[in-house]
Amino acid sequence: MRIDRVEISNFHGIEKVSFNLHPGVTVLLGNNAAGKSAVLDSLAVLAGSYFLGVDGINSLAIKKSDARQERRIQTDGSTELSYYLPCALHADGQIHDQALSWGRELETIEGNTRKGNARALEQLSTKVHQSIVKGERVVRPFIAYYSAARLGSQKRQTRNQNEKLKDISAGYVSTLEKEGSLWRSQAWFAGLQGRALLGIASAREIYEETKRRLLNLFKHIEHPLVDMFYDGEAQKIFVRFEGSDSFTPLEFLSSGYLSVMAMSMDIVYRIFALNPHLGVEVFQRTTGIALIDELDMHLHPKWQGRFVDDLRETFPGLQFIVATHSPFVIQGLRHCYIIDMDKNELRQVGDHVKKSISEVAEDYMNMDEVERSPYFIEQVNAAEDYYTLLKTTDKTNLQDVEAAKKKLDDYEVRYDRDPAFIGLLRAERNASGLDKKE
Repeated sequence: MRIDRVEISNFHGIEKVSFNLHPGVTVLLGNNAAGKSAVLDSLAVLAGSYFLGVDGINSLAIKKSDARQERRIQTDGSTELSYYLPCALHADGQIHDQALSWGRELETIEGNTRKGNARALEQLSTKVHQSIVKGERVVRPFIAYYSAARLGSQKRQTRNQNEKLKDISAGYVSTLEKEGSLWRSQAWFAGLQGRALLGIASAREIYEETKRRLLNLFKHIEHPLVDMFYDGEAQKIFVRFEGSDSFTPLEFLSSGYLSVMAMSMDIVYRIFALNPHLGVEVFQRTTGIALIDELDMHLHPKWQGRFVDDLRETFPGLQFIVATHSPFVIQGLRHCYIIDMDKNELRQVGDHVKKSISEVAEDYMNMDEVERSPYFIEQVNAAEDYYTLLKTTDKTNLQDVEAAKKKLDDYEVRYDRDPAFIGLLRAERNASGLDKKE
């Protein structure tokens, strides 16, 4: 499953926008209240429309409170709440190797969300679900939403929730809810470890691959995690840091570690729950959509710069659509789309952004008068002096020319750690003819 384009009208604070989405990673940027979370919420409704054809799984509806609204002051000083309708969402994408267009719409405040525009998607997902009920092996898409509340708000474990773990569509249970459910993936991991120790089928191979994928997200940080296991007596997951001989309870980890582990374990669990027949190939062959709000939440800047690449490497089949406020995340991006919600503009990123943090803040995050480092200010002043020397030096006065050339040489030596900067200076110097011998 993949969404290639989305159109949103009168949803939350959004009047009307449309965006193309990258098949790998799309990053939403913008000021607070620019609409990043609203876009993610709308995509959750659109992606969740797949559940219209899956028994026992509820799709998200457009609620009355989702419609764009404003409170107007009347002449007598009272206020009146006005809604803007229709509240409409539309997507173009690829599902089960078929190109599809679908949408959801709320036409009246007291009405229900229309699903007529999602009929083709509903019929396709119904057909797929029925074939799975019959025992056919079909690859189902991953769909999940990780909100900013994913760590602080945990869904309570109940008997009913435990029973749902046994359903063939367990990988879709609560997948779009904004509360987390770490206990669900922990229970699955514990069961997988037990089967691996007993040598049942290919459980050992899957268990080792699962651990490798999870730990892959922690290998580039300052204190990597190198091992993990479930302790049945303590009924907890324990992890081991590189260089340590002991294990630490997962719950004792910092918020950054815990946030990443909770989300990645949930992704792994759902991928395997949806397509267990794929075995260790499940990561390569399962496609789908992961929506993540506040991607940088709780992460150190060094980790933020690596995290998107590590996610793509760990889960190569997924389309990630994420929101962030971090210039460090932006600095580390490559081969993706960036959507500027403030300017309603899409920017394509090639190999790397290749900009300093201050440049990212100005060019991508619309920040004015960013405080620069002393080195940067010094370099700017040096460039101005360099260009001034090229333009004002009297080329007929050999003494002035030699003094200028010595000063230019000093600048080139001082800033030789910046090859692009030096290359530009030398190009301007060559063009000036200052070194030309008469």
